Amino acid sequence: MTNFLMLCRYILVIPVIGCVLLAIGVLIMGVGRIVTSAVNLVQLGDFSAKAAKTMSLAVIEIIDLFLIGTVAYITALGLYRLFISTTDVELPMRLKIDTL
Repeated sequence: MTNFLMLCRYILVIPVIGCVLLAIGVLIMGVGRIVTSAVNLVQLGDFSAKAAKTMSLAVIEIIDLFLIGTVAYITALGLYRLFISTTDVELPMRLKIDTL
């Protein structure tokens, strides 16, 4: 039974891979939003107060995308470190995860 439970921990490879793919996708989406927002700003050339408010909202949405990507990546690291890794994975001091 113990061996079975030890092997079941590898089921968590699926959420780890999913979180990494999610992080990559969200970060690519954020970079794409930066590029499209910059192109729209240059093409329109509108620097009014209304355009500034619209751009501020876009910036907040982009930052939100990057934060979601970061959380997904840290979640993937934590799940991998806690359940799958049998060797010590080098992480920055701020991300040291030893117990649940």
